[in-house]
Amino acid sequence: MDVPVSWISEISAYIKQLAPNKLVMDGTYGVNKTHLNISSVDIFSDHFYPPNNTKLMDDIAVVGSADKVYFAGEYAWTLNPAATPLEDFFAIIESQQAKGKPVIAGGKQDLAF
Repeated sequence: MDVPVSWISEISAYIKQLAPNKLVMDGTYGVNKTHLNISSVDIFSDHFYPPNNTKLMDDIAVVGSADKVYFAGEYAWTLNPAATPLEDFFAIIESQQAKGKPVIAGGKQDLAF
């Protein structure tokens, strides 16, 4: 979904006005590069169906260049057995965390490989 920059700017500024200590996440499917300069957005998220390491690394680099947090919020590991193994997907996230990058993924602790 391609959400207009003007709407993200307006709604995120409004949220910060109401709750200045809360974090605001841009949850547009895919990282929209035109949103990266919106100062009231703190976190950018994407979903992976199936996991894709190249896209993950590209997203991390783009979001990191804007000094924002990256969150891989949803991912699947059962849709396509030939897709990137989930262990490899998490290894990228963990290696970025070890380098001090603000990169997170939801739900890993709940999974059994």
